[in-house]
Amino acid sequence: MVKPEDGYAGVIEAIHEHDSFVISSHVQPDGDAIGCALALALFLKQLGKTVCVRFPDGIPVPHPYEFLPGTEVVQSDGVCPAYEVFVALECPTLERLGDLAEVASETKVVLNIDHHLDNDMFGTANLVERDASACATILYKLFEMMCPRISPEVAENLYVGIVTDTGRFQYSSTDPETFEIAGKLLELGVSPIHIFQHVYERQSVASLRLLGTALSRLHYDDTGRVAYTWVTQADLVAADATMADTENFSNHLRSIESAEIAFVLKEQPDGEIRGSMRSKGEIDVARIAGAMGGGGHRNAAGFSSRGSMEEVAREVVASCRRVVAQS
Repeated sequence: MVKPEDGYAGVIEAIHEHDSFVISSHVQPDGDAIGCALALALFLKQLGKTVCVRFPDGIPVPHPYEFLPGTEVVQSDGVCPAYEVFVALECPTLERLGDLAEVASETKVVLNIDHHLDNDMFGTANLVERDASACATILYKLFEMMCPRISPEVAENLYVGIVTDTGRFQYSSTDPETFEIAGKLLELGVSPIHIFQHVYERQSVASLRLLGTALSRLHYDDTGRVAYTWVTQADLVAADATMADTENFSNHLRSIESAEIAFVLKEQPDGEIRGSMRSKGEIDVARIAGAMGGGGHRNAAGFSSRGSMEEVAREVVASCRRVVAQS
């Protein structure tokens, strides 16, 4: 299952040789990013390592994932104490680390563990499997190599990473290995119904109000077969919600029968606009996001841009039209 050239040896060597680690992931971390960060933190602590998890901009663990074991190691205020190794999980470039990009670039040892197609191999040790369905499947194999038995707490975090990044095992990246690893995690005590109820059935009233606002301004472009909307800072205030509540909004838009592509534009406090894209079938939204300076996977990608919502939306729709015409 594992080949030496995949980079496992370099990561294992770094873990054995160092004692203190900071773990992070991409801006606006999703279930795979959070599950992987907590899983790795718990695993390293079991090895006697000192660990701190800090996500870009110091954001806390989003509401759907607060139940996960290990959240106490997440640092939301200030910075992590002195450390030897920076671990970037599910992050294709240093820039996607947001305010931690400079911190990582100044760290002597950087472990880059990822499955994005556009990963630029920025680490001093790179464990990148571009065909993996989730970063969590890579971590599972890493842990299996280093430890005879993974703890139930680590297993639960890994399962969340897999189930969210595969769209509940529905995305095209889901392969036999994905199900094999998920099955092993169940054998370690993971409860699928427990995970489902916490991740997918704990929406707040505020998040549903925000979804209603976003859907009320839904746009559909027939030529590009794309559905889109946006969320502003004023929308967050009006709904008493946070940007973390928008994580699955793109999936609602993608459920439109005639839509091949869906995207949600999200206004940040500094005026930057971040786009979250999803697609069906063979439409590669990573190409569209890449043209906007972002990246991701074939069916899930993201980007950041400047300008008005209308300007950015027009640019993305034009790209969608070109990609659909070529498909």
